[in-house]
Amino acid sequence: MINIKHILAALFLFGLLAIIPITTFAYDPPPPLPNGGYGDTPPPGRGAPIEGGEC
Repeated sequence: MINIKHILAALFLFGLLAIIPITTFAYDPPPPLPNGGYGDTPPPGRGAPIEGGEC
């Protein structure tokens, strides 16, 4: 005779097997934005050189 423990174990196993494919085949993140991820605005510093300048 099937008791409540067997039914709960079967439901847990079924739920686990139903959730694993959803999390495994999740969508990839979107590609990064052009221009360094700043969208339409230029990056901070506006392309100023890092070295060779005077302080």
